[in-house]
Amino acid sequence: MTGREPFTGLRFQLLGPLRAWRGEAELDLGQTQQRVVLAVLLLHAGRPVSRDQLVDAVWGNAVPARAANLVQRHVSGLRRVLEPDRPPRTPSGLLTWTEAGYLLTLGPGQSDVLGFDRLIDRAHAARARGDLAATAQCLHGALRLWRGRLCEGLTSPLLDVERDRLAERRLSVLEERIEVDLALGDDFDLVGEVRQLTVEHPLREGLHGLLMLALHRSGRQAEALAAYHRARRLLRDELGIEPGHRLRRLHARILAADPDLDARPSGRGRDGLGVPDGPAGRGERDYLGMSDGPAGAGEPDHLGTSDGPAGRGEPDHLGTSDGPAGRGERGYLGMSDGPAGAREPDHLGTSDGPSGHRRAPDSPPDQLAVRITGPPTLVVPAQLPHPVAGFVGREEALALLDSLLPDKATGGDGGTAVITAIGGTAGVGKTTLAVHWAHRVRDRFPDGQLYVNLRGFDPGGPAVRPAEAIRGFLDALGVPTRRIPVDPDGQIGLYRSLSANRRMLVVLDNAQDTDQVRPLLPGSPHCFTVITSRNVLTGLVITDGAQPVGLGLMSRAEAADVLGRRIGGQRLTSDPDALEDIIASCARLPLALAIVGAHAATHPQLPLASLAKELHAAGSALDLLDGGDAATDVRKVFSWSYRRLTAPAARLFRLLGLHPGPDADTAAVAGLAGLTVSQVRAPLAELTASHLLSPHSTDRYACHDLLRAYAAELAQVHDQPADRLAAARRMLDHYLHSAYRASLTLSPHRDDPITLTPPRPPVTTEDFEGHDEALAWFLREHAVLLSVQRQAVDLQFDAHAWQLAWALQPYFDRAGHWHDSAAAHERALKAARREGSTHGQAVVHGCLAYAYMRLSRYEDVATHMRQALHLYEALGDLLGQAHTPDDRLGATGVGPSAAPA
Repeated sequence: MTGREPFTGLRFQLLGPLRAWRGEAELDLGQTQQRVVLAVLLLHAGRPVSRDQLVDAVWGNAVPARAANLVQRHVSGLRRVLEPDRPPRTPSGLLTWTEAGYLLTLGPGQSDVLGFDRLIDRAHAARARGDLAATAQCLHGALRLWRGRLCEGLTSPLLDVERDRLAERRLSVLEERIEVDLALGDDFDLVGEVRQLTVEHPLREGLHGLLMLALHRSGRQAEALAAYHRARRLLRDELGIEPGHRLRRLHARILAADPDLDARPSGRGRDGLGVPDGPAGRGERDYLGMSDGPAGAGEPDHLGTSDGPAGRGEPDHLGTSDGPAGRGERGYLGMSDGPAGAREPDHLGTSDGPSGHRRAPDSPPDQLAVRITGPPTLVVPAQLPHPVAGFVGREEALALLDSLLPDKATGGDGGTAVITAIGGTAGVGKTTLAVHWAHRVRDRFPDGQLYVNLRGFDPGGPAVRPAEAIRGFLDALGVPTRRIPVDPDGQIGLYRSLSANRRMLVVLDNAQDTDQVRPLLPGSPHCFTVITSRNVLTGLVITDGAQPVGLGLMSRAEAADVLGRRIGGQRLTSDPDALEDIIASCARLPLALAIVGAHAATHPQLPLASLAKELHAAGSALDLLDGGDAATDVRKVFSWSYRRLTAPAARLFRLLGLHPGPDADTAAVAGLAGLTVSQVRAPLAELTASHLLSPHSTDRYACHDLLRAYAAELAQVHDQPADRLAAARRMLDHYLHSAYRASLTLSPHRDDPITLTPPRPPVTTEDFEGHDEALAWFLREHAVLLSVQRQAVDLQFDAHAWQLAWALQPYFDRAGHWHDSAAAHERALKAARREGSTHGQAVVHGCLAYAYMRLSRYEDVATHMRQALHLYEALGDLLGQAHTPDDRLGATGVGPSAAPA
């Protein structure tokens, strides 16, 4: 056995309460004096500490007579705790006595303080070689080790000195981390955090400069200049001095709209940031911490550490150890080079195993993924939904669509086809045909396929606005948010410019009218557009040369083929009369045929005659709507299928009629039903097997408009109003709390925090491992969240309505959905006023001001800023007032009042 083997599992926490672990078991470190001795030894790990130093640390000026003996007793106690398996009278290999004092030997990953130092060294090495991503990762990881003040709860003069030193160092590292994040483009995320820091440390000019720069790069020039004036007033009032040269110069550059302030990292560079500070900056550092003069070469930065030659040969930024002490052990740097079985989570929250997702108890979250902005790259979109399995028939419509395609050899012009229902019939299979054909010909369009459900006749909410659809297309084409114009006309122009030289297929599903569709037509003669609608869209046919593709009811042969694909040819021909009755009951509509076919397929012993009788009885019992045409006659199939459901599935189907659509994932459905995710899977499977619900994508389900409307009718009849409201509340709880978590993942330091009422069990909310997961969730749920917020307003769940708008704001801004943000917060303001929430109104006014700032509606910005400030003053909320700039935009050089006369 070697001397180091017993100590490889030891880990120590000093940044917060003093704690220690062997493996995953926490150790009892004894009484207070013994803990102070350990803290001092840990802070001097690798260096001897004399008895006199330990005496001073434990007792200060009140030294007892036997202090040296007591120190020796505490050291012996620590050895017993830390080395329980060491044989008696065997020298310690961990805590030894030397002529200079006691020496505690640790590996670099065994203490969070050592881990902090190590990560900072690696950050500076990465910055020196121009690797900003690695720099940010190391700085974020280092700061995440802090769980509180050094050795919180222990009293000692020596520890007090170390607390002040490390607190100052942490703040300097925090400033550097913000500088690097700014260089990487995380401007919006940083504003709230830096603003809070300026409140906590009002005399640090560097923080005020970083706040100004973050606001400026977020497009908030007025607020950036207002931040300067607040800092100037504070310095004059507190110290009687003007801001320093660098802060004044930054103010002047923002006023002058210096384009260099918007620069992004260009790659490698000695300062690692790639943000020039102009000719006046030669030889001095600006608020990004860079020096481009000779004095800066190889000199220490503001952390007092060097990024010169000493940094060469360091380990990489992943936190792996290359020193002897690190061999075969893991700790605060997440290192392990032992066997695969030893790959377990470290105390930093990172993992060197394959998944990297496991964490030790009480450990902080995984390190943030650092995103590097770069030149825009257009991607090839592939947005088509899954095709319906077992598609049959519609040969004439398919042939007509094929004939409209440009010639393969010549690559001629594309065109537009409008698939419309003859007689306005719903459920005739327009979307199924369009998606099936689009998949069949997608290889003809190498530049991608775009798809949007325009929800023109959706019972759960309004149709999709053209601007919303355009934004979705621009996102699918990979356009960075900063390149997307604010105004809808500019977005349409950009979309058409991007499609001008491309061969793309565009599917516009469920269109309401010509005005909704026309802005979405691509700007290339080589693109082909397919539109589905219950209306004919005559304007497109006349003005834009669109080719109508009429789609009527299925023929008798096609309807029989649909059933035959599900139940088999032999069974199909076993009772021709019953078959005719079934086809007639289904009105030859694909949706109804699919439902009946699914039931027949899962009940192979059921004679077709019995099935036909059940359908006939359902039709007789159901009070059909006007005239009994095909669109309404299908309800008897719905009624028949619904009555065959088990009670849990029937209840779930009815409640799904309360969901505003267009689709939902399993967790949302579970919340709506008041079930756990595991409990809801069985009724979900029953509904999908009955074709009353369709798997839309992985773990997402969609319900046809007709079925959703029918489910809502059933809920009105069979469920009490209180039960319907309770289901709606659970659904709103799910979306609100999930959006809240996603919002704080995207922007953890918001300057307008809110507190939510806990969700009612058993509502399940989403968890997010990091930024990418949260953003992906918002992107998936975008349309749903807008519909849910509208529903919250309509149902007068007012707190849900304004709080959901608050939660959506970081996503709206990051994705550039400023019109959606303004609309959502206008609805939220109505709800907050109706609820009588002064704080809610103040928060929403601030969010509205920000949305209007993005839309260049400066008078509205001033109005809502005044309202927010007035409400925060009425509440006595000093933090809210500090975070709300005044409305004097004319003094900022931004907005209409700044225009020359």
